[in-house]
Amino acid sequence: MNKDGFTIIEMMVVTAIIAMLSVMAAHFLVTGLNIQRFVSEQNDAIAESRKALKTMVSELRETVPADTGAYPIEDATEQEIIFYSDVDKDNETERVRYFLEGTNIQRGIIEPSGDPLEYLPENETVTTISHYIQNGSDPVFTYYNQNYPADTSTNPLAEPTNISEIRLVEIRVLTNVDPNRVPDTRELEAMVMLRNLKENF
Repeated sequence: MNKDGFTIIEMMVVTAIIAMLSVMAAHFLVTGLNIQRFVSEQNDAIAESRKALKTMVSELRETVPADTGAYPIEDATEQEIIFYSDVDKDNETERVRYFLEGTNIQRGIIEPSGDPLEYLPENETVTTISHYIQNGSDPVFTYYNQNYPADTSTNPLAEPTNISEIRLVEIRVLTNVDPNRVPDTRELEAMVMLRNLKENF
């Protein structure tokens, strides 16, 4: 007699196929969501780096002598720059320090205080303005003199940098949430002229 329906073996095969298809679909779904989340995080990190770069350029452009009379630039290395600028528009000149700490760009601010005025290191307020910076030992800051770009024999300035020669600063940040995954590291660059620096300083 012929009987309608599936045999136990057929049911097991169908169940196994459905299970495999479900596992594959779940894997693709999870992978897709992870990729989407990573791309979103990467885009957020790049946007944050762009904002940080814009802030650094704006503040460096307005570099002026300190309220104590100190030279506008205090120190300049490949991973750190210290200068004076009125960053909060309060008619007082702040000591500004940008530096790479691990994979973060940090910003340190010291307000002048006391009589006579001083910039006390213990009063420095440090904040992180950009995460996921992958420069490592590559320079964040590169410095040029007044003869750039005509004179390439003295540009960029060699370390240790003679701060009195600096007229132009190049900022370069490499941003990537996870360097071991695509998308690739995004390189952002900016050049800023220190327009308040004159030859008579």
